[in-house]
Amino acid sequence: LTLSLLQHGAASDRLKGVVSAADMDAPAADVLRALVDTLRHDPDVNVRLAAVQSLDEFREHTATQEGVRQALLDEESPLISVMLIDFLAQERDSTAVAFLERVSRDPEREDGVREAASEAVARMVSGGRL
Repeated sequence: LTLSLLQHGAASDRLKGVVSAADMDAPAADVLRALVDTLRHDPDVNVRLAAVQSLDEFREHTATQEGVRQALLDEESPLISVMLIDFLAQERDSTAVAFLERVSRDPEREDGVREAASEAVARMVSGGRL
């Protein structure tokens, strides 16, 4: 049912699918892939925002972390970009630091997104003491 909702035509149904996936204790790999796909490709900003929040429940999965990185590369919404930066900053690993440093120097990004990435790197490097 969750997969069907995520792939449905109406944004309200896709939103229900995202919420349904977040309520799962241990979603199947295809559900996680569908959530990441929703985050990366859904045309509705609210659905993508809900997908970021839902994926937070499953951040320990490698597919989730990689999907969030890929989503940030393609994301045009500054609001969602900042949410994805915050998501990655919570990983506190060297891969996330290097990735966010790259985002902070990307001239194609809006100033606020670059600044958020730079601040996230500073927090990660200092152990969150900023």
